[in-house]
Amino acid sequence: MSKTKTLFRIVQYALVIFGAYVSASLFEVWAYLPYWLKNIALVGCLSAVYWNTRKNLRAYSRLKHYQSPAEVKLLGLQPAWKLHALSFAVLGGLILGVSYTESGIPGRILQAMTFSLKQPPTEILLNLTITPPSYLNQQEVFLLSEKEGPYGRYDGNDIIFLPEGSILTIEIKNTEDFSPFISLGNSLGRSYKTSKGVYLSKHILNEETTLDIRVGPYVSIRQAFEVIPDEAPRVALVAKPTLTKRKSYELKYTLWDDHGVEEVFLELSRRGITGTETEVIFLPVFVVPDGQITLTYHTNLLSHPWAGSTVSAVIKAVDSLGQIGTGEPVILLLPEKSFQNPVAQTLVSIRKALLITPGRKSAQIQRLNILTN
Repeated sequence: MSKTKTLFRIVQYALVIFGAYVSASLFEVWAYLPYWLKNIALVGCLSAVYWNTRKNLRAYSRLKHYQSPAEVKLLGLQPAWKLHALSFAVLGGLILGVSYTESGIPGRILQAMTFSLKQPPTEILLNLTITPPSYLNQQEVFLLSEKEGPYGRYDGNDIIFLPEGSILTIEIKNTEDFSPFISLGNSLGRSYKTSKGVYLSKHILNEETTLDIRVGPYVSIRQAFEVIPDEAPRVALVAKPTLTKRKSYELKYTLWDDHGVEEVFLELSRRGITGTETEVIFLPVFVVPDGQITLTYHTNLLSHPWAGSTVSAVIKAVDSLGQIGTGEPVILLLPEKSFQNPVAQTLVSIRKALLITPGRKSAQIQRLNILTN
């Protein structure tokens, strides 16, 4: 047996012991056993690695003096197939442990590697608060409170549904100097310790996740969250805008949003020679009960600079996240006032000419001078 192969067996033996120890942590075996037994297991594993290393290295040094297979067998070296079989068994246990855990794997592995002779806490004081997004204008809510605690092992059976952008705040007390491991899904969350010995951690929830808190081998807090995304507003015209007797357009439209809108406006677009021009007319904003409301609004565009022109009109709504809902565009002929006075008719003609060909101002200035003279 070469020296390289001997060292490989020693490393493999150490990995088998470490893998078995991690598997026990993934299956939460330590949570049902006394803590002193975990320390004994750690010391036993280290002693076993040392014993196996010393045995194999001593055997390797004696191989130089023995040549026959029978004499080598007398040294008591373990057959390789037993070690390989044990490796596959431990690997299978790790795979089963990962599938059993589903989330919080990094926190559990790091917790398993934490060695301390001090007895860890069996219960902690915990505050879990949810701060809804600012656009909801709601107060924070306590999911778990230290006043209802302390907590040891908590597994939320029901999934909690939260709006997108909610802030999860975690306060952990009474940890007896055991650093808590906080996982969201399979990502470790950062926490910092305040001057009062309280561990704080904040997270913005934007996707489905599971919170996993572990303090020592006994404390395990788990809660699943489902995030409800904030959808963009939806706008739809109930009927095509119609002109009233007073030459006002009647807009009848349906507005929908899950959390309410910030602003609603009518966007008018007119294609000119140099490009497309856009004008915005803001509409009243109403509370959207039950997510949907039908509104009727009258707008008088007789005094609009584009009066008498054909425009494209579309109603748009914006929510607090800046998401824009757009209705179907319609073509409108803006009404204009009719004048009998020749001077007024000429002024209207000059205004229209400036709208169509704004670059030819000099010709319209001459017309205006003639009119004033």
